[in-house]
Amino acid sequence: MPKFSVIIPLYNKEKYISATIESVLHQSFQEFEVLVINDCSTDQSLKVIQQINDDRVKVIQHRKNSGLSASRNTGIKAARGKIITFLDADDLWKEDFLFHIDQLSKKFTNCDIFATDYWESYKHQMHSTKKNLKHIYKAEQYIQIEDFFNASLFNPIYCFSSVAFSKKAIDEVGLFDENISYGEDIDYNIRMNTKFNLAYSCKPCAVYRLGVDKQMTASGIVGKSLPNLSSYRNIKTNKNLDLYINMKYYYYASQFKKAKDHEMLKKYMKALNFSQLSKKQILLLKSPYWFYKFLKQTKAFLLKKGIKVTPY
Repeated sequence: MPKFSVIIPLYNKEKYISATIESVLHQSFQEFEVLVINDCSTDQSLKVIQQINDDRVKVIQHRKNSGLSASRNTGIKAARGKIITFLDADDLWKEDFLFHIDQLSKKFTNCDIFATDYWESYKHQMHSTKKNLKHIYKAEQYIQIEDFFNASLFNPIYCFSSVAFSKKAIDEVGLFDENISYGEDIDYNIRMNTKFNLAYSCKPCAVYRLGVDKQMTASGIVGKSLPNLSSYRNIKTNKNLDLYINMKYYYYASQFKKAKDHEMLKKYMKALNFSQLSKKQILLLKSPYWFYKFLKQTKAFLLKKGIKVTPY
């Protein structure tokens, strides 16, 4: 039985999937299986995988296109590992990712969520992401994150290609909600982090690629099914959960403004607690659309120059 099950949902990523799988096969820690869930790709993705000669790579074929959550659930049901981790089909791991996850699982026996820092990659430029941590930690440090929701107020403390969960935790929390087509990671993170502790490596060991072909977030928010985050506001075990949810409402409102979906923008503006937002965030939401568009274009231009700006 492998220690790790690596679940890779796949849909039309022929340009990236080979490098993604190779980044797993070249891990310094080798006790793993790779489950690629082909969600009815219509390009050459499956052909690319079939050229990889490694018995640890298993392809599970969906009969119909079912989405990201269903693909992850298929992988979870087939997984044999004690720890389950996910890797998007266009992301990458550094060679020591699984090594650090293994070390975290041994060092923090009270934890069931294990994660590392990550890089954001845009047009081959690597960017670190601002985290809401009290201290500046060295890359080699292992820590327990006392409050996931507080630590993720600026940017997520981990991305879904840099986190792993014990099989025990997944069995208790359950599968991904297949009714959610946008924000399923947010829903799952809330369900996990209100129940289990998070151990963390401060070294970036995963690469989250931005701006790639056919990326799900690039398709936009309009018409998608979002998680019902208001249902979690009754959870009183964490005082920062409400603030975390408010930040997600801000993100949704910003996306609906970008898409000119005035009805949904109005809905999320009404749900927002503006006292919990920064002045820059309020400016973005309340500014005329032409000015909002100008600011977003400026942000995109600066990102191409290697300068990342945020509204935090």
